[in-house]
Formats: sequence, structure tokens, C-alpha cells
Amino acid sequence: MSTYRTLDGDMLDAIAHRELGAAAQVVDILAINPHLSAQPPQLPGGLLIVLPAPRAPQTSGRIRLWGRTP
Repeated sequence: MSTYRTLDGDMLDAIAHRELGAAAQVVDILAINPHLSAQPPQLPGGLLIVLPAPRAPQTSGRIRLWGRTP
């Protein structure tokens, strides 16, 4: 785990995308930092956020958009 200190106007999904590589990890961030749910969408500066470890990328197999499948 790591931490992040917000700047005025930071948004949680942007922090998750920039720091963890996936905006979907907002749920994980909120689970660790429940106090953030009381904050407005544009966060004030100076909040300390504990960040979870980045999730491993999920692969769902091969996708073919055109042509026949072998």
C-alpha cells in the first residue's frame, strides 16, 4: 500500500487511474478510506488517501472482431 496527498480539485477516479492504472479501483480506495465518501467529487487539498495495491490486469481471452475463428 502507498499513500497520496490530494491537491485542490483532485477527483478520486482520476487519482485511481493515474496512481493505480484503473479508475475501477475507486471502490477499493473507498473501502480503505471510508471518510472519503463524505467529501465532494472535487476533493480539497491536503487529504491523505491510503491507496491499495494495483490489481493485476484481467484478461478474458482472445477476441476476434473480424474474420472466422480458427
